[in-house]
Amino acid sequence: MANNIPKVPARLVLKKDENATELQRQQNLLSVTLAGMQGADILANRPPSPPLGATYYATDTVPPHFYVFGPAGWITLL
Repeated sequence: MANNIPKVPARLVLKKDENATELQRQQNLLSVTLAGMQGADILANRPPSPPLGATYYATDTVPPHFYVFGPAGWITLL
């Protein structure tokens, strides 16, 4: 699941057509990640036992963190 979060480089150093392809790939990864997100709120409001693979965005952490729920509980992705 951690591989779903796209790594966005500070600057793309590619040819024009490669830039468009790379940007589209990153947009697709981000869309898939955000589409699967279960919720966003403060960290204390995470559900205690959501379905496996559920994601959560904690808005009160610095910086904000993404979490995914796995067999061992909530795992920080970012």
